[in-house]
Amino acid sequence: MTRRGALGLFVLPFAAIASPSATAKPLRIVCLDDGLAETLLMLGVSPVAIAGRDIWETWVVEP
Repeated sequence: MTRRGALGLFVLPFAAIASPSATAKPLRIVCLDDGLAETLLMLGVSPVAIAGRDIWETWVVEP
């Protein structure tokens, strides 16, 4: 067995454990860009705040 193979076997159990940040659901998201806010809404994530909300309501309307 090579050193690289032994190191790979050593790291394998740690790679299978997901970090809490990867599995945690974001609770509060503030969006500073209109395009990104639209993307969040398409993904089903409701941002807590959107920068320039008055402009957002002028330019973005539901069909």
